[in-house]
Amino acid sequence: HEAIFKLSRDITVDSKRLIFSIHRLLDQKDKEVALKKVHSGLSDIGKNWTKMSKLLTGVTDISLFLRAFSPGLQEYIEALTFLSILETSAIPSCDEILDRTAFKTNKNVLFAEVILGISDIAGEVMRFVTNMVSKGITSYNLKARSFLQNMHVSFLQIPPEVSRVIGKKCHELKGSLLKVEYLCYVATVQEKERG
Repeated sequence: HEAIFKLSRDITVDSKRLIFSIHRLLDQKDKEVALKKVHSGLSDIGKNWTKMSKLLTGVTDISLFLRAFSPGLQEYIEALTFLSILETSAIPSCDEILDRTAFKTNKNVLFAEVILGISDIAGEVMRFVTNMVSKGITSYNLKARSFLQNMHVSFLQIPPEVSRVIGKKCHELKGSLLKVEYLCYVATVQEKERG
C-alpha cells in the first residue's frame, strides 16, 4: 500500500509539471522540440504506470487500493487530456486513457476515476484561455467556450451514483465555463468598441 501511494505521489508531481509545460508550449520558440519534450515526459510517467501495474499484479479487487493511487491517476488523466485537447481538439476515450496506465483490471472499476480526471481539464482550459487573452490572443475564446459548454452539458447527465464528488466537479466545471464566457463577452465588447 505504501509503495503504491508513493508511486502515485510521484505520478501526481510529474503530471503537474507536465501540465505546466503544456501551458507554456505556445510560448516556446521551437514548438516542435517543446512538444517532443512533453511527449517524452508523458512516456516517463507511463513507465511509472507500468511499475504501478506490476505492484497491483495478482490483486483481485483493485478498489482496495483506489485511495492510494487515485490522486496520481486523476492528475495523469488531466495532463493526458489537456495535451490531447490542444493537439487534436478531442478528449481520449476511457479505454485509450486506461490502456496508457497499463492497468490489467475491469475498466468499469476505474470509470469514475477517469470521469473525475477529465472533469479537472475545465480548469486548465480556462487558465489556458485566460493566459492567451492576457497576451492579446482571443482566437481560442469561442472554441474553448463551446468545448466547455458541451462538456458541462455532458457532465450534468452523469448520474450522481458514479461518484460522490461528481456534483462538486460539475460546480467547478461550471465556474470555469462562466469565466471563459466572461472573457468571450469582454473580447466581443472591446472588438465592437474598436470597430
